[in-house]
Amino acid sequence: MAPCVACPAGKYTTLTGATECSPCASGTYQQLTGQTFCESQCPLGTYTPAQNRYTSCFPCPRGMHQPNVGRTSCTACGAGSYQPTQGSSFCTPCPYGTFSPPGSTFCLACIPGKRKQFGDAGGCPDCGPGTYSDTFGAERCLQCEPGTYNDRAGLSTCYDCALLRRSRYSLSGASVCTSCSVGTYTGVQGLGSCTSCPAGKIAASTGLTVCTDCTAGFYQGSAGQSYCNMCSAGSYSSAGAGPTTCTACTPGKFQQYTGRSFCDNCAVGKISIISGASTCTNCAVGQRQPSAGQVICDQCGVGTYQGSAGQASCLPCPLGKYNQQVGQSVCLDC
Repeated sequence: MAPCVACPAGKYTTLTGATECSPCASGTYQQLTGQTFCESQCPLGTYTPAQNRYTSCFPCPRGMHQPNVGRTSCTACGAGSYQPTQGSSFCTPCPYGTFSPPGSTFCLACIPGKRKQFGDAGGCPDCGPGTYSDTFGAERCLQCEPGTYNDRAGLSTCYDCALLRRSRYSLSGASVCTSCSVGTYTGVQGLGSCTSCPAGKIAASTGLTVCTDCTAGFYQGSAGQSYCNMCSAGSYSSAGAGPTTCTACTPGKFQQYTGRSFCDNCAVGKISIISGASTCTNCAVGQRQPSAGQVICDQCGVGTYQGSAGQASCLPCPLGKYNQQVGQSVCLDC
């Protein structure tokens, strides 16, 4: 009878008189010879391949892990995680601003225009329109400053609205620049808002860099307006630094039309006694006014008369007639 031979490492038998030894099952091992059993399952972070005659458990390679016991393989670290050492039961999430492909042993910094937050899977997402990152390894994107914009994803900077037109503005985080609305303007680069036109000035269309003065005969008393108001009859405005009101015609003057830059003197034989007159009043019979721009009519003197209204002078009584009182419209027979 042949002598008995001990089962080699990685094999065992529980039988007497056995003619062969059995290999350890996958996920178990046996380092010694002549054994009747295999050691219990491989611990966390190790494995035995699904083949016969393994005498020990193997540590998982770098970039892989095994969170369970008794396994025949290791699992690659997922995207966004890494493992720099052998025999690990876990993978470590990539820090802020970094990323990794599956099976990585280290993480890579996100390039400008991208960002990464702790524990995010996959690569680095692009910064969206209106945001940017200008450094490697950014953990978040920054909003474009007021007065700047970007309209595409994955950018590392924002652009000044003034590159488009000086009359545009933007709020924080803008993907487009907006034209100033009517009644507003901006003439300065990098503004986050437009400025209302002051009283006396207007912006009649969108996208203007300056406001326009109201012209003579017009005015605007409010800020942020797109039109000028016409001066009413009896008033006027002069050309200059944007009139905010109209001026009433002074007594002795009038203006019968709207939108005028001056008032006219009342003609001879006429007067105006109020401010803001749109017409003048005829002097009554028995009165006269020889000068223009006056506020009172003169009474015809003794020995004179005026039978018609709106006259510049009085007439002397004809031969055979007289009057002894002022302000008369007729003379009396002698």
